Formats: sequence, C-alpha cells, structure tokens
Amino acid sequence: RSEIEHAATAARIKDYIDGLPDGYNTLLEVGGGILSGGQRQRIAIARAFLQDPLVLILDEATSSVDTETAIAIIQTVDSLFSDRTRIVVSHHEEPLADADVVAELRNGQLHLLNSKQSAIR
Repeated sequence: RSEIEHAATAARIKDYIDGLPDGYNTLLEVGGGILSGGQRQRIAIARAFLQDPLVLILDEATSSVDTETAIAIIQTVDSLFSDRTRIVVSHHEEPLADADVVAELRNGQLHLLNSKQSAIR
C-alpha cells in the first residue's frame, strides 16, 4: 500500500483519493465518470510510476492540469525516472523545458531541432 500512496503522492492525486468515501478502495465507472480529465491523467501517471518501465512515454500527460501541477508532475517524472528514457509529447512548453532533445513533427516529417527554445514558441 505504501508504494501506491507514494505513486499517488508523486502524481499529485493522493489528497483527492484520500478524500473519496472509500479512499483507495473506491470503485470507478468505466471511463472514470466522477473524475475530471486532470484527475484521470494523474491516476494514469501514478499507475505508470508503479510499473517502473524502462521507457516511459507521456503523450499530452499534463494537458488537463494547471501549469503549476504540470511542472510538479514533470519534475517528479524527471526525478523518479532519471535513469530511464522518457519520451514526452506535448504542445505546451512546461513538459519540454528540461528535455535533452527536442524534435518537432512538421508536415509528417520529424525534425530534430538544435535549440530547445526554437521548438517552444
């Protein structure tokens, strides 16, 4: 249980889960009916933390959360997966700020950019 709570804390969803009537034992509807988009994303990120993958792919993983939460989640991902490959797909600047390499998909072609800042407009 402590691993689950650690993952929930890392994904910034623990307080919400603790506030549910049955906490971590709360049953959710298919599609997460009572959850907002951001809450669903944070639960998905917590589940990814528990899997401890060699490669983590985050596709718009912070698109439904506020900027502060997005930054906190990405910092946590960077910390927890510092020795792992992380592929982050995002239209927002925050998740890409500390990327080692930034590539842009333009007209069906993948372009490696020399400067992170040129990708973040």
